[in-house]
Amino acid sequence: MSFLRSLSIAGAAFAAIAFSGCNLVPSDSQTSEFEATEVAPDSQLAAADRKEVEYMATLSLMKNHLRTAKAFLEDGRFAEAESYLSTTLKPLYSRFQSQLQERDIPAFNASIDRLLVLTKNNSLDPQVVDEYEAIDRGLDLAMKALSVTERESPEFMLKVMNQLLETSIQNYQKSITPDNPIKAIEYQQARAALLAAVELYQQIPPKDRQENPKAAEIEANLTKLKAAFPSLNPPDSPVLAPKQAAQVVKTIQQDTQGGVKS
Repeated sequence: MSFLRSLSIAGAAFAAIAFSGCNLVPSDSQTSEFEATEVAPDSQLAAADRKEVEYMATLSLMKNHLRTAKAFLEDGRFAEAESYLSTTLKPLYSRFQSQLQERDIPAFNASIDRLLVLTKNNSLDPQVVDEYEAIDRGLDLAMKALSVTERESPEFMLKVMNQLLETSIQNYQKSITPDNPIKAIEYQQARAALLAAVELYQQIPPKDRQENPKAAEIEANLTKLKAAFPSLNPPDSPVLAPKQAAQVVKTIQQDTQGGVKS
């Protein structure tokens, strides 16, 4: 029985409710060391531009970490959901909180804490849905702090996508070690970043995407990367070798440089 179905049985009043479906290093304090929970910094961007790109990339990543936890919950894998949230969303929010405060975004860390407690207790309480949706709303509101011009700019969205791809490949490389199974947590973090990147690319209007003569190649390479993450659980062996995946990411980044204008 799925997690959502269990919630429906647990409380009829919540039967109609369904789940909607990294550290941001400040621009004045970049570090060269990449941590599993952060958005990979992009040294090629100007400081002001980099701050906005990292802001959007971090929010997109947090959304997909939340969705990953949802997938665990739907499978009844409470311990994995709690572990994943505590090693991704929780520290990412903590490091990102000052950015939210600067933009007057209402805090939603209390909902993250409550969701962690509920998952740790293997709870089927309908409050799980409430807390999940509160976090999701908080992320949506934080995204709206960016100007409409930025959020609807294909050029801006491509910059965010490329930063998420960089985050994904760095985690993917960390997930694969010689003669050992793929590390699940790094694989899942890489998957979340890739799905966030693909989602942003798909939000660019088709007519704008097609202005880039490399559009077909970009989409084919994104599909190739997605194939490396066939499911929430890592495959027995890598679908793409780390060097192959890194080359695909590099090709996408090169193909999107200046290919779409706002």
